[in-house]
Amino acid sequence: MIKNKKFMVLLSGFLVIGLFIFFFFVSTFFKSSYAISTGINRSLLPKQDFHPNYSSITNFIRNSLGDSSNYQNYLHNFDFPSNYRTEDNSHPLYSLMKNLSFSKDTEKIELLDDNPTSVSDQGLLYILAHGYNSTNSYHSIFSDLNYGYISDNSIKQYITQIALWLYLYEHQTTLSSYCIDTGNSIHACDFYDSSNQNNIDSSTVREIISSAASKEGYSYLNYILSLVDQANLYQGEEASSLMPLQVDPSYTIDEEKKYIITSEIVPSVSSNQSNFMFYSIELNDPNHYGAYLVRSNLEKITDTTHFTGSFRIYIPISSDIREMDLSSITVNVFGHFTKLEGYQYRVTSSSVTSEGSNNNLMNNYGGNKYQKYANLLLGYVPYEIVNTSFRLSNFVKISKIDIANSKELPGATLVITNRQDDTKTWKFESGDKPHYLYLPNGDYTLCETIAPKGYALSEECIPFTVDGSSIRSVVMKDEVIQIPNTLSRASIYFSIIGICLILIGCLILFMIYRRYHQY
Repeated sequence: MIKNKKFMVLLSGFLVIGLFIFFFFVSTFFKSSYAISTGINRSLLPKQDFHPNYSSITNFIRNSLGDSSNYQNYLHNFDFPSNYRTEDNSHPLYSLMKNLSFSKDTEKIELLDDNPTSVSDQGLLYILAHGYNSTNSYHSIFSDLNYGYISDNSIKQYITQIALWLYLYEHQTTLSSYCIDTGNSIHACDFYDSSNQNNIDSSTVREIISSAASKEGYSYLNYILSLVDQANLYQGEEASSLMPLQVDPSYTIDEEKKYIITSEIVPSVSSNQSNFMFYSIELNDPNHYGAYLVRSNLEKITDTTHFTGSFRIYIPISSDIREMDLSSITVNVFGHFTKLEGYQYRVTSSSVTSEGSNNNLMNNYGGNKYQKYANLLLGYVPYEIVNTSFRLSNFVKISKIDIANSKELPGATLVITNRQDDTKTWKFESGDKPHYLYLPNGDYTLCETIAPKGYALSEECIPFTVDGSSIRSVVMKDEVIQIPNTLSRASIYFSIIGICLILIGCLILFMIYRRYHQY
């Protein structure tokens, strides 16, 4: 029994040691990089099946103008199925075909087999990328707030869909492949008068939209025309690129001397401003200093996948700051740009059977009709990722201290000179805290040109070398000027003279006393 107990104790000990070793190596393995994941989808492709859903028809132009307006026979042109999305509701879908309606038995349904499976027109691509989608919410037509803020995505989707149809209508001579004959003397892209089946010109379509947008509460409809006008002006995208981020930020130390803090780092776009969306940032800290990112307001950044604006880097200070190598910390910045060239947009077909007039999705002529739409996936706008990176630089810590108490000594004028090129100098005044600055690798001297009041000027310059392998600490000491105490010396002199006079006086009195008693 005792042997069994000893065996169990021994076995338990081995298990504890084994678990300790296991978790030690596992933790070491997973801490090998300290990289903050950016969550970038490098495939650049959506993963959803394109099975469209839709709910009910919403016609915001009809809602604005009312059925009794002068445009009553034109308002059907702006019918649109709202919430027309992929099966998982993650991506809005758009229809290139507008007036596609024919009998279920007609052979014209086969015409859809020839629909384009890609979109190459720059104007259409511009509308897709800068209208409402699930990717670009940063530089879309709605982000400039020219006609107010829109919180309802169904309105944004409506605006984008009508803009697509209006653009196709104005360019159907060159985009005829999208505008097939529906079998009713109406092309799939046409806007027409329902009373006489005659087309209306695009200027009238614009007039209707402008009139609707002028009504109170409907100014957002102006985004339709704005989106089309910008698409008409679009000449194709420029190359996407970021400015190089080879930065040498300045450094500060927090008051409690716990953190090294960089100045603000601002990624900037060197081209393709209109298609830029956001940054992703990746921070690598292989030496496990615990570096992390903060915003300009010093709020810690926990999600670096979608980011705009400037940022700073916080690095906890190790017990010996001179052993820290900040150059081991690297930052990767990924610029995300909408990509409008060289991409095959997915075009799908879906069948919808309409019963009666209560489900008038596009242009239903009543009765039991069969409609088929060519749907273009807009929800996932393709984009490209442009990468730039930089690494932090080690800095120099300059301390001017009182030799008596080793405290920082303010008021000294100090100059750092590059020994290889004495025209390169850095001049600053010492304060009650150390002075931090970035210096390129090289040999330098630190000299004092003006000493603090009451201190002797340091006549010896201090040489030092920056090699980038660690943070360099340079200390210069000053001592108090020893002023001669002339008052105490005078007191000594007067004391000696006084003593001499007293002695002389005593001697004279003694001699008088002797002489008096002799006689």
